[in-house]
Amino acid sequence: MVSDSPQENPAAAWWSLAAIILCIAVATFAVWRILGTPLFGCDDANIFFIYARNFAHGNGIVYNAGGQHVEGFSSILYFLCCSAAYLVSARPELALFWLNVLFCIATNLVLAFVIRRFAAICQLSRIQTVLLGLAYLLWLAINPAYFAWNIVSLMDVGLYTLAITLNYAFLATLLLRDTIPALREALQLSALAILLLLTRPEGIAWALVAITIFAVVAWLRLASFSGALRAAAVPLLAVDAAVEIFRLKYFGYLLPNTFYAKVSASLPQTFHDGSRYLLGFIRLYGIVSIAPVMLGIGGVVYVLYRNEHTDNAFPVVTLTLLFAAVGLAFPVLEGGDHFRDFRMYQSIYPILGFLFLLPAMYFLRLKEWTNAAIYSAAMLIFAIFTWNGSWTRFSQHNQLQGLTNTQMRVRVEFLIASQGRRRGNRLNQLFPTHSPSIGVFEAGGNAYAYNGVTYDLMGLNDPRMAHADKIKTGPKGHQSFNKDVFYSLAPDILLPETVLPTYAIHLNTVDTFYRDPDGFENQAFKNIFADPQFRAAYSLVAMRNIAVPAFVCYGYFRNTYLTALTATGQYVVVDRLPTPLPAA
Repeated sequence: MVSDSPQENPAAAWWSLAAIILCIAVATFAVWRILGTPLFGCDDANIFFIYARNFAHGNGIVYNAGGQHVEGFSSILYFLCCSAAYLVSARPELALFWLNVLFCIATNLVLAFVIRRFAAICQLSRIQTVLLGLAYLLWLAINPAYFAWNIVSLMDVGLYTLAITLNYAFLATLLLRDTIPALREALQLSALAILLLLTRPEGIAWALVAITIFAVVAWLRLASFSGALRAAAVPLLAVDAAVEIFRLKYFGYLLPNTFYAKVSASLPQTFHDGSRYLLGFIRLYGIVSIAPVMLGIGGVVYVLYRNEHTDNAFPVVTLTLLFAAVGLAFPVLEGGDHFRDFRMYQSIYPILGFLFLLPAMYFLRLKEWTNAAIYSAAMLIFAIFTWNGSWTRFSQHNQLQGLTNTQMRVRVEFLIASQGRRRGNRLNQLFPTHSPSIGVFEAGGNAYAYNGVTYDLMGLNDPRMAHADKIKTGPKGHQSFNKDVFYSLAPDILLPETVLPTYAIHLNTVDTFYRDPDGFENQAFKNIFADPQFRAAYSLVAMRNIAVPAFVCYGYFRNTYLTALTATGQYVVVDRLPTPLPAA
């Protein structure tokens, strides 16, 4: 074992920074182009922007200005980052894009630092260390979804990835030293654990895992297990208690509204959904997703068999394997999510890649040159084939032309946001003085642009919907719609759409689409479109504003609102389905 940390080579650090920036810049630009050059984030990122703008403008943490307090976002810390951006700019998307780039650079700088420290412990040469760093960047570059979700989406994924990585890197560098964990190290880890807590709701579980590992390390090095645990956990639990008290007093609930809207109270269903999510990740990514863990397990068994784990490198292998396993398991326990390209697994993707490097480091440390060469050649061939396959697949499934199943494409998340913003701006023009309340399916871009009241009928931003049903049914992530709550809200227009006047609107086709028993929208709305009560209260109408001939609005108009609107003489019904609507 070594008694001190190896000294950092400043030149190596600068070259590492340059290589990381180049890799991230090229890959991000390519992904940005494939996704249609968006600079406004995906639809859920626009939900962050809604809350941040309202908060920055003094309206509180609300979805609708003047509405109830609601925590409809997944990260307190990223919400604060977005709010800060709105204090300096009315259009801060570009600033948030660069902030996510910085998060990504910081994440990979931290891991590059761990690689260099690990290589120094293994007494590898400078060229061997450089090759290991390049191998890691190759691993990063073969996965375009990593850059899509961590950077281009403008969501909280990049911050979450950084928080997990910082906790891993702290523990890894601690293991690479002979230091007996003391109060200083406990407080440092506690600060990093608090970062996890504030970044995502499930961060508290990650934080407890990290602190438990820290306490075990203290115990193995003849320090106090309980003392280390208390020193690291007490500040974390104090902050967690403060956050929960704030939530309870400000929002009225102990957990974010997104939890109540998305997580079913049925544990078997949640586990079933999460298992399918993991299996889908393995099917899509194939050996890329599971091979690192298998290598890690095999490496641990091999080293134990050889009985050569006498230095500080071996515990880091175990730590890396544990972080990878926990990262794969958590989404299973949470039920996964509905986003494509496995957003929830992109945060541990860098650590999975680190497992690929460990066998090479081990062979090089023992000067087993033949084994090292064979392993490195195999990994290079594997990376080349994987690179081509992953980028080809990502590009093909994000080309929307001629494809019907757009639900399966990441690019649709950005398309929804852009179309929603356009729809919201058009509604502002069509209803400048009679702003209707609207009920929507996608709650980001539309509500971001629209000046009137927006009801998120999927419940993410509406506690009434989120809490209406304890056991939720329906499409994953869209299970919270409740008919009774809908009738109590009574939005003036349900699912408004705006089109050019030259567009041929076929209301019968629209109605048939929404009432399709197998349709995604109809399942999410619990077949309300065929309800006699709904059909008596709402009419599918195409409407235009005489003063704004550029657009036509169609949707399900509440009959009482429709009567009041036409009575003004400013609005004309272009087309209307018979009332009551025809039976399904």
